[in-house]
Amino acid sequence: KDGFEAIQIFSVYQEEDKDFNLICLDIDMPYMNGLEVLTEIRKIEETTGSRRHPVFIITGSKSMDSVLVSFENKADAYILKDPKLEERLETELQKFVFNR
Repeated sequence: KDGFEAIQIFSVYQEEDKDFNLICLDIDMPYMNGLEVLTEIRKIEETTGSRRHPVFIITGSKSMDSVLVSFENKADAYILKDPKLEERLETELQKFVFNR
């Protein structure tokens, strides 16, 4: 629903030793945008010593700043919402799955 809820869910899962296979974030999320959520996820991983979770940013933003911040915070993919979204997502998922 929003960025704060995403962080809360991630934190609770970390405390309960539950895990995510993939986290997908939109940049345009209420209260805390997807890039801020990504930054917080990476901080939580670092402070708790948990594994690095794969994160895909899925957005309509073509902003170079958004792309740079995403990859500076170790996003695994930056996928634009457009008519080829499904195809792009499938391609990134295949790369991710087969390159592990």
